[in-house]
Amino acid sequence: LKTDVSGNKLWETPLGSTGSEKFTDAISVPDGFVLAGISDGDGWLVKTDLSGNKVWEKSFSGTGDVWSRSVVSVSDGFVMAGYAFVGAGNDDGWLVKTDLSGNKLWEKYFGGMTYETFNSVDSVSDGFVMAGSTGADGWLVKTDLSGNKLWEKSFKVNGNYGYGGFFDATPVSDGFVLTGRSVFGTGVADGWLVKTDLSGNIVAPC
Repeated sequence: LKTDVSGNKLWETPLGSTGSEKFTDAISVPDGFVLAGISDGDGWLVKTDLSGNKVWEKSFSGTGDVWSRSVVSVSDGFVMAGYAFVGAGNDDGWLVKTDLSGNKLWEKYFGGMTYETFNSVDSVSDGFVMAGSTGADGWLVKTDLSGNKLWEKSFKVNGNYGYGGFFDATPVSDGFVLTGRSVFGTGVADGWLVKTDLSGNIVAPC
């Protein structure tokens, strides 16, 4: 859906097939838009022109469901992040890079024996940064430009009394600003704001 600057609808385009699809992120590129989402349990990447007409679409499958949550544009393609089912009830953070036509160049999985997910991906000068959750903790992962993990950090809520996760990581000059939610023992959720340095270490209270 596109609107004018006052929010009035200019056009809308349904995209999909006879299955179940949804979009979770959209970015603008010079010749159109790139959308990340899910199509019948597969990761989904769609490119449209400036009028919302589909130019191409690609799906990405795994051993189980693959969910695309976020996409970022880089000079030679697109990088998409989310999570993928890897068996035994576990999901891992999932990162994939494509060329400018949506063809997969590489794919990486991150995680251990618990539930992990990436909710956002951002491009930085020397790699990529993903925010999400690992088990009951917030999660921040940094990779190089080839998707190889450089470091990861987990963040506990209120001295480990509760659980939380991040929905976004915003790069700033001296680190990253993480936003998400924290849930304490009463079941009430609060917004969660964390500032880290460039190595993912907290420099402000969480």
